[in-house]
Amino acid sequence: MGIVENTYAELKQQELKNNPYSCLHMADIDINPHQVEAFTFALSSLELGGAILADEVGLGKTIEAGLAIKYLLCSGKNKILLIMPSNLRKQWQVELEEKFDIDSLIVDSSNWEDYLEEVKSKQAVIIVSYHFASKRKTEFGKIAWDFCVFDEAHRLRNVYKNGSKMANSLYELTKGIPKILLTATPMQNTLLDIYGLVQFIDDRVFYSKQIFSERYLRGEDYNDLKACLEPVVQRTLRKEVAEYIQFSERKEMTIDFE
Repeated sequence: MGIVENTYAELKQQELKNNPYSCLHMADIDINPHQVEAFTFALSSLELGGAILADEVGLGKTIEAGLAIKYLLCSGKNKILLIMPSNLRKQWQVELEEKFDIDSLIVDSSNWEDYLEEVKSKQAVIIVSYHFASKRKTEFGKIAWDFCVFDEAHRLRNVYKNGSKMANSLYELTKGIPKILLTATPMQNTLLDIYGLVQFIDDRVFYSKQIFSERYLRGEDYNDLKACLEPVVQRTLRKEVAEYIQFSERKEMTIDFE
């Protein structure tokens, strides 16, 4: 029995190691319950186009997206594109390496030749800025990307407007690619912000801007809006996780300057 049990244990250990969900047991990450929920929500939504992860600031949206990236790489997805503000690129590269053991390449005009070589390899995780991805839309569009992540995705909210060249360019680039949009502020000025972001996931959810405006801006049918967003948007508030996450206390102060 001892030999049989040891052999079974070794086989089971190897099976668990090769399981894509092993990304949830990495020693360098202190994963919280809401992050696991967001991770599983994102994975379940990929066949429908993807998800908007809209946790409030400081709740670990980068971790949630990193878990999804690790899972997909372990599942045989090989080409992943990350698009974000230029000042976040290095931070993402460091976190992917340190927390998930994922190598990535930051691409701009100075190392374009390196990019062309990198995407020839079996697996490639490419990090680019919004501006550069939009500028090189045609070239990036030649790759069959398996997955895409947008950080600070509220920058895309005006995609439905004719003058939003960058948002429209990135919409065309990533159309049909499963994706995650990360933003703590899915709505900033108007409900149409939500409409714009959902367009990136699936432009059939709200049919058209005219119908959206009629139902939710003028009709104020918020229950129906909530039902439509439920399969697409996952949002966690700080007050919902205060039980197991300690936040620094913030105190408001009013200071007069003469």
